[in-house]
Amino acid sequence: MRKLASAVLLICIAAAACGGPADQAPGAGGTTTVKVGIIPTIDVAPLYLAKQKGFFTEHGLELELKEVQTGAAATAAVMSGEYQFGFAAPVPEIQAQAKGLPITVIAGAIAQGDPLSQAIVVRKGSPIKAIGDLAGKTVAVNALQGVNDLVLRAAMEKAGGDPGSLKFLPLPYPDMRAALDGGRVDAAFLIEPFLSGASAAGDEVVLRNPQGDLAGKGTAFSTYFSSRSYVAEHAKTVDDFVAALREANEYAQAHPDEVRKIIPTFTAIKPDVAARMAIADYRTGVDEKTFEVLGGFMKEYGWIKDAPDLKSLIRQAP
Repeated sequence: MRKLASAVLLICIAAAACGGPADQAPGAGGTTTVKVGIIPTIDVAPLYLAKQKGFFTEHGLELELKEVQTGAAATAAVMSGEYQFGFAAPVPEIQAQAKGLPITVIAGAIAQGDPLSQAIVVRKGSPIKAIGDLAGKTVAVNALQGVNDLVLRAAMEKAGGDPGSLKFLPLPYPDMRAALDGGRVDAAFLIEPFLSGASAAGDEVVLRNPQGDLAGKGTAFSTYFSSRSYVAEHAKTVDDFVAALREANEYAQAHPDEVRKIIPTFTAIKPDVAARMAIADYRTGVDEKTFEVLGGFMKEYGWIKDAPDLKSLIRQAP
């Protein structure tokens, strides 16, 4: 497996070094087609609204949204030049840079706002009342060495506990509450819409918005990225993409009811659930503090050797 991973990494680096395919020739009306690898979550709802409203077309872009299951899959497609842009969370983007991939974060997607949008949840009546009570307990997270894993370790450390005392069970978000109810795990790291469902069922929140507690309100949950070579060789296309994305994010932020209506069209979230779920803030700016804080904990826990090079990782706004 390690040899295969190394081979894939070398292929990605080689493809990125060559720049991947150039921009497609402008189509009818002088538009340029760009492909974006996205994970179908509420974070990318503004892109679907933007396609309806024509925001990208107004900036000379034809948007093709390509659904992937992980940030790693989006990264591989962008590094190879198959897609021009991708979507991921800060942790996998930092990991990609640490592995030598020439990744460049170009814009924000969604960030922590006032509503409760992520939390550590336990069953009603559980003796676990605070983060420190999780020592020696098993917590459901969406992936090992992912953002939930990292944030929970850091929260335990901040509370004066031992991060090494935590046990993790990776599970898809839809399966976490069943594992909690069945006693397979003692707690679960939930996000929306699963958090609203857990609250409605009477589950109790042990820790509110843990990433925001670590990196501050406005911490970035997810961002958009490209390859370093594409950003250098197609700066205008990148500028146009970011400008259209900013319009889309601002529209989504001002029209949450439209966001809730469009979410069921590209996710498995039902309309009645979308109607009551909390939505974080759609922000186009990149919160560098998030990358600095999370990168620092990643280095501390041995996930990466060196702190992330933010000047190289994050594109500065022109």
